[in-house]
Formats: sequence, C-alpha cells, structure tokens
Amino acid sequence: MTLGRIREDLENRFVDFLFNNTNTDENDIILDFFSGSGTTAYAVLELNKEDDGNRKFILCEQMNYVETVTSQRVQKIIEQNHSDNFVYLELKKYNQTFIEQIEEAADTEALLKIWEFMKLKSFLNYNNHLKNVPFFAFFF
Repeated sequence: MTLGRIREDLENRFVDFLFNNTNTDENDIILDFFSGSGTTAYAVLELNKEDDGNRKFILCEQMNYVETVTSQRVQKIIEQNHSDNFVYLELKKYNQTFIEQIEEAADTEALLKIWEFMKLKSFLNYNNHLKNVPFFAFFF
C-alpha cells in the first residue's frame, strides 16, 4: 500500500467517524485547533458532499509547516470540491513584528511611536467581509 493510499484511507475513516459518531448538524461550524495537514477541512467538505450540508470549518495551527503544507492543502481541497475560497490569516508573525520593534527601540520616544502604530494596526487585521466567507484558517 502506498503512502498516498494510506493517507486517503485514514482520511476516509476520519470522515466516516465524523459522520457516524458525532452529532454534527448540516450547518455546524467545526473547530480544529490542531489542524496539522488539514484533514478536518477534507472531512468537513466530504461530509457536506454526502449529506448536502453547509458546514464550515475553522482551522488553527502554530507549526512552521503551515504555509508549505496546511494552507496549500486546504486550498487544493477547496478547489477540488468546487467550494468557496477560504481566508488564511497569520497572526503570530504580524504581532511578532511589534515585539521585534519593541526589543530594538532605542528610547521612550521610539516606544511611543510603536505604541501609536500598534493601537491602529495590531492584533487581528483583515480586509475581508467575514460574514460572507465560509471557511477560515488561523495559523499562529
């Protein structure tokens, strides 16, 4: 059995588990706080195909493979299922920039400038109408 076939078999088992052993409504939002390679996204979309559901998912991941594995795989899964696009937000790096600036600040004046900018731009910053977006992926 090839690695790809093993992965597909595990994903299908996960879909079966979700479908048969959980009490998900066809309009639920599924949260996966440790999204790994994005198998939950696959499972949710498969469930939606099976029962014509409208489930949405929120994925969170903090490992550094998120850009090369998770987000690319989720985008591919969504495209293969002819579903809507998803929102990809990277929270850690954005705020990490402020930490780096604070650590490098030479004086109080520099810190105050950083603070003023942080009040305007820090934390979660997005330019989407989230009410219209069906899938989210937050990566830390």
